[in-house]
Amino acid sequence: FDDLLGFLASTRKLWIEDDRVGKKGSVLHYYLENISMIPSEKNYRVIDIANKKFVGTLDERYVVNEIEPGSYFVMRGSTWRTSRIDENRILAEPFITPAIAPKWSGEDIPVLLDVTERVSDLRKGNYPVLDLDEDSLDRMHKWHDGNLATTDRAIIESRGGEAVIQSLLGTKGNFALGEILASILTAVTGESAEMDYSPYHVYLRLARHVTSRDILGLIRSIEPGRIISYVNGLARRSRFFNGVFLYEARKFGVISVDSDLGRIRMEKIIDAYRDTILFKDSVRKLVSDYMDIETLENFLNGVKDGSIRIDLAETLSEASNSFLSHYLERVIPIQPTKVILEAVKNRLMNEPVFLLCTRCRNMRSGKVREISSLKCPSCGSSLVAVFSEYERERVTEAIASGEDREMQRKIIKNAHLQ
Repeated sequence: FDDLLGFLASTRKLWIEDDRVGKKGSVLHYYLENISMIPSEKNYRVIDIANKKFVGTLDERYVVNEIEPGSYFVMRGSTWRTSRIDENRILAEPFITPAIAPKWSGEDIPVLLDVTERVSDLRKGNYPVLDLDEDSLDRMHKWHDGNLATTDRAIIESRGGEAVIQSLLGTKGNFALGEILASILTAVTGESAEMDYSPYHVYLRLARHVTSRDILGLIRSIEPGRIISYVNGLARRSRFFNGVFLYEARKFGVISVDSDLGRIRMEKIIDAYRDTILFKDSVRKLVSDYMDIETLENFLNGVKDGSIRIDLAETLSEASNSFLSHYLERVIPIQPTKVILEAVKNRLMNEPVFLLCTRCRNMRSGKVREISSLKCPSCGSSLVAVFSEYERERVTEAIASGEDREMQRKIIKNAHLQ
């Protein structure tokens, strides 16, 4: 309680004097902004930067978790690349890239452990299968035999840089297991690990080869009594945590509803409040709303004491391939044809660009195909930064004000890359 009062005082919502506490003038606005317990979320309008036309809208939670300059998303059946986030708008351009299927599913109703236990009983054959002909029954037996996990048997399968863990921990249990394993893999390899999950699977994908025995070793290395410590450690690297932290930060009055997410670096804000009650409460919400720690602890203890059998395979089973079918749609590239490559080349050559000399501040613009030399026509310097025409406003503002340090560093770095 004292920590909470101290934090609210540090954000100027309360004043504390000896043993007296009072509200400050700004608390009324804070109260009205947070009177509802339903999360207040904005919608972001997606604008095609080529013709300034409205494309659609994205929810704020999706923007926080998935969108940043250079990221891709699917809307209206087309792939779009994010150029920048500007207040309540996302400026994007159509982009020809490997096929990507929409992956945002919001917050589905979680499948709990008692449901997966009933599925396990069905897989063990403890319930009769009625009204099936002999051929169908034979197909079902082949599908089940040796292919599917149960509550007392997990299966770890790997193929190249992919691994699938068949574990019947439910939605929250598998999310917790997947987040922890992805965090450990990222820390160990120094490479980003992709994670997906269902109530019955955890999917991991790395840029390097990984074996099922490697994954088993990682699972055995997780200490059941220290899961909260793992969650505290992974929070900063988890994009999912960003959305949880944003909700809590608004409830604490740290980030207002009107804040421009395009100018907010969530990672830096999370680092700044890491040792505060805001961070602790965000972790609490992540654990209580999205993770099943008790189920995961029981699973880890079962793996360690042998009560849960682990089978290893260096190939993916038919059941796992069925689970991955939706995932593989967004990682299998389409084969680029000559027509597609020519279209991409023409689009890039007609891209409007903006050039800035870092020495004399000379500015010029034109299409890529029109730029014959990068050297500054005014002073002859070769340290010329090249930006998209749509970044002109921010670049010129950074030069004029001298306050946008991040953009100034970007200008210098850009010039040295040419």
